[in-house]
Amino acid sequence: MLQAIRNFMSAVNRPEPILWITLAAIPINALLVYLLVYGKLGLPRLELFGAGLASALVNYAMCLAGLWFATMRRPFRDYHVLADLW
Repeated sequence: MLQAIRNFMSAVNRPEPILWITLAAIPINALLVYLLVYGKLGLPRLELFGAGLASALVNYAMCLAGLWFATMRRPFRDYHVLADLW
């Protein structure tokens, strides 16, 4: 879904929001991977599973942020993304 949102934003010639979302996600992912792999700040030590979990959580958050931009912000709001989902 994130790839579809990224392609949509590029197709309407406005890739800036997804660029900033991706740039913000990189350090967040790195920090969360470090915390979960080594069990810092009271988090459990999950090693390789922690790295996967951190990446999955950050990708999910990126998808939600992209959906928010695609549905709530101009000029994407004019395209009515997810308007007829059901």
